[in-house]
Amino acid sequence: MLFNSEAGLHALTFIDTMLKNGSARMAGEDGYMSGPFTRGDVAMYIGSSAGIAFVAKDAGDMAWSTTPLPKGVKQAAPFQGTNITMFSNSTEAEQAAAFEYMKFLITPENTVDWAKTTGYLPVRESAQQSSDWISFIKANEPFKAGNAQYAYGFIDVRLPGSFAMKNAMQVELDKMLYENATPAETLKSMSTKAQEALDKAK
Repeated sequence: MLFNSEAGLHALTFIDTMLKNGSARMAGEDGYMSGPFTRGDVAMYIGSSAGIAFVAKDAGDMAWSTTPLPKGVKQAAPFQGTNITMFSNSTEAEQAAAFEYMKFLITPENTVDWAKTTGYLPVRESAQQSSDWISFIKANEPFKAGNAQYAYGFIDVRLPGSFAMKNAMQVELDKMLYENATPAETLKSMSTKAQEALDKAK
């Protein structure tokens, strides 16, 4: 684990300070921040593009839109979403059928249709650059911000134990968010627990 560093401490301190001085809040019992946002409890929030449909449904006559994530040292946007997986222990026939279905799902027209309906982004450059998608985001302002961040997108590294690692980190982060652990304590424990989870999966 390499995040037990000055940069890591800066990130956790930034979050901790905003929560303690009241300039930020967690979703808490609301589950998602789209609820507090459409009620007017918060001026803005950071969330998934998949939340667009929920905000649109509840916003009423409120004027709202989206914007790319704020930039710190480096522009970045986490990319994640619904996974398409083929299992290696399936039969050859099952794998062939799964591959045909995968190809169907990611055709430009289908991935654009999925994006329009869900708020997720098209998964192919050809779809992202298609006239259908470009005309859609021109007519639907909230969809532009996600599209503008393609060049800065990243995905989490896939390692054995990654899921357990993230869960272990979340447990330690919750101690800072809800139990008054300091950012320094949190950083140290997160690093230790994350490394233990990866080592266990080797």
